[in-house]
Parts: sequence; C-alpha cells; structure tokens
Amino acid sequence: MYSRWCTGARPIPMEILRTYEENNFEVMEKDFHDKIIPNLINESQARSQTEGLIHDSRNIIGNKTADELITLTDNAVFFTAVIRYAILSDHEHSGLFSPPPDLTDTIQSNRLPSVTEEFIGRKSELKECNKLLQEHSILFISGVAGIGKSEFAKNYADKNRKKYTNIIYFYYDGDLKKSIAGMEFDDDTSEMTEKMLFERHYKILKKLHHDSLIILDNFNVLPKDDNFFREFVQNDFQLLITTRCHPTQYPVMKLKELDADTELPELFYCLCPSAKNKTEATKQIIQTLHSHTLTVVLSALSLSASGMEVSELLYELQHCGLDFPSDENIELYKDGNYTDGLMTEHLRKLLQLGKLSGSRIDILRNLSLSLPPAC
Repeated sequence: MYSRWCTGARPIPMEILRTYEENNFEVMEKDFHDKIIPNLINESQARSQTEGLIHDSRNIIGNKTADELITLTDNAVFFTAVIRYAILSDHEHSGLFSPPPDLTDTIQSNRLPSVTEEFIGRKSELKECNKLLQEHSILFISGVAGIGKSEFAKNYADKNRKKYTNIIYFYYDGDLKKSIAGMEFDDDTSEMTEKMLFERHYKILKKLHHDSLIILDNFNVLPKDDNFFREFVQNDFQLLITTRCHPTQYPVMKLKELDADTELPELFYCLCPSAKNKTEATKQIIQTLHSHTLTVVLSALSLSASGMEVSELLYELQHCGLDFPSDENIELYKDGNYTDGLMTEHLRKLLQLGKLSGSRIDILRNLSLSLPPAC
C-alpha cells in the first residue's frame, strides 16, 4: 500500500488526510502507539513488511529518505514517518489523494477557471472554509456584489487541488438542470436531446463522493427558487456555492471587505505599481470607495490606464458626486435580504474620469468589465 501511495497508483484515503490535517502528526504518532499497534496481530511482521515496501520504492523515494525511515527504531514514530512522507511528497499524479472516478478526460468543459495572480489576503477565511467543508458537504460563500466571492471559491479549489479527484465548476445562469445538461462529455453526440444529456451527465455526477468538489458560482437565488437544487445537494460530493443571498437552512460563510489599511493597498499597488510612492493618497482613495473590493480594483486599473496622478484620481472621486452620505446608499441586492452599497455609482463614476477621451473610455469600460474581481 505504501509503495503504491508513493507512486500515485493508489490514493491516500481522504479520512487520513482530514483527520491529520494541518500536519498534525503528533496526534497520528499517538494514535499508532495507543490504538493501532496494540491491535496488530504481529507488530514485528508489520514493521518488516513495511521496510520491504520501502526498499522496493527506493527508485521513487530515493536512498537517503529510505535509509532515514528505516533507521527509526520506535515503531509508532516509524509508521508515522512512513505515512507522513506519502502525504507530504510532491507527486506528478494529480489524482494521488483521491479515489476514482477521475473525470479529467471525460468532461471536456466545466473546468476550474484560472485564478487571478493578484489574489490578496483571505488566509483566515480560506482556513475557515476548509474547516467548514470538513464538517459539512455544502457551504455557501455569501457577500455583496464585487466583494470577491468567485475568486475566493476558485482560489480555495486551486490551493486544495490535491485533496480532490475532481473539481467541477458551474456558473449558474438560472437553471441548474440546464447547466448540467450543458456540460460537454467526451462521448456526447449531437443527436442527444437536452433531457438525454442531463440524464447521462447527472448519472455520472451522482457517482462522485466527498473527494470531489463542485463549485456553483453566482447562485444568486434562494435554494427554494431552483426546483432541482434540493435533490442536487443530497449527493455525496462537496458543494461550494457563491451567492449574494443568505440562506438560513445551510452553512454560510460571509465574506467581508479586505482590510483597508493593509490588504486593499497591497491589491491597489499590484494593479497600479506607480501608486506605491503615494501611500496616503491611495488610502484616501480606498476610503472614498468605501473599501469595496471590485471598485478598488477598477480604480487602480483606471489610474494605471489613464496616466493620471494618484492625487488627480482622488480629487475626481471626492468632488464629482461619489462621496454620498451614509443614508444615500444604493441597494445592491433584494431577495428577502437587503444589502446596501455603492458599487453601481462607483462603476459609473470610474468609467467617466475626465482625462480620457470618449474612445478611451469605451476601451477602458470593456476591459474593466471583463475582468473578474481580484480577491
């Protein structure tokens, strides 16, 4: 078993990975000492067989590592080190940590979109997301429009690729059944009806277990508003959903604004390096934009594209009707839960900066609106 773990021919069970997450190998060592070794029929034989597998795997793990493992005399320490190596080693087999079915070659679409290079912060949220998905098979990521929910979900999936056999991405467009039918499988044919495609695709999805992650992005309706949702969540795979709603019957993690003093300035500088020497003006821009992530991204892109000075952009934002009093916020979403914000006015203002000609404004508008939020 150990040899096959090393080569990637056999997956490490998810139960092991989850139980000893965060490199908690002291607990594993204690478990070997107190729970596993006392129940072995022949401890010395188990040790001998494992050493034999290590010797057989020298071409995979290298002589130095093999010798280091075999010289460990305490069996609890030895067995822990063996498992630790298999878990932490960098393998080329993407499906190493998960059992089949691996749909990499079967599904031609719905792959995880690329993750922005300017992803900033969210370390504690990523850790919390990981914890909640261990405890629940479904998790909603909630927050106002433009706060970075989609990028957060993609970044979580990208950082945890080795934990999942499959990562499947859906952008919700109003009908979950149609989204499933619209997947492209390698053996689909043009003669198949939408109903046939849905039944074939869903039959395969139903076979997935908790080692597979499905991301349902932009699910901006309540669960009751999609007739198929209730059945969909009964499956065994993990489901990560981004939404502007706040459903009460499922686990929800709400994303808040990035830190205005550290994270948002860092994001601003990533997109507009020339602003680094104008830290105070940059912070004032962020404050004027009410620390809204997408608006900060667009302001940085606008500044970089326009050739304006940071102080000029700050003046435009402060003196052209953007700085509303708190009781004049614009309602961003209305579906049983109300969230106020200024994103609509922010976008309108940022795309009307006075230094740009009409044609340049059109170019900037198209470029900016095609970019995902950068956090």
